[in-house]
Amino acid sequence: MTETATAATEAATPADTPAAPTPTLPAEPLSQPAPREPAAPTQPAAEAPDDTTESHNAEAARWRTKLRAAEAERDALAERLAGYQRRECEAAIANLLEVPADLWDLGGADHAAFYGEDGSLDAGAVRAAAEALIAQRPRLARPEVHTPNLWGQNGATPPGPSAAGWDTVIKGR
Repeated sequence: MTETATAATEAATPADTPAAPTPTLPAEPLSQPAPREPAAPTQPAAEAPDDTTESHNAEAARWRTKLRAAEAERDALAERLAGYQRRECEAAIANLLEVPADLWDLGGADHAAFYGEDGSLDAGAVRAAAEALIAQRPRLARPEVHTPNLWGQNGATPPGPSAAGWDTVIKGR
């Protein structure tokens, strides 16, 4: 209590009541009790959604990273598939063109055009495209393989097995 509060209390009490002892003030001032802090974060209420926003942003960043990794894997697999398809087409026309890759490089063909919806190769279409390229540029064709004429040996019959073997030759002595 303060001195003014003590004086007001004495004036309000009747004279016949015993006076209460007057409280004395301590030598040291009493420390004020710390105000109770709410259990919530110390940030104002307007900034509280930032924590959830940051966690949402972090989660979105993780998903974006996963998305980019999946897209990169998809692109790598698409490149591998395109390479396999090109090699399959080149194998189908290997006997027509000297360099089967000329169909892509010089002919400007797209390997995806030779595949159906089910993913199977249309070998007839690939051969037709290769033949059209050969018609435009005949030197791209695979040269015909000529068999040697075996000069002077055409009419000769191949030697057959002889009746005499080494055992006959050695025993004959």
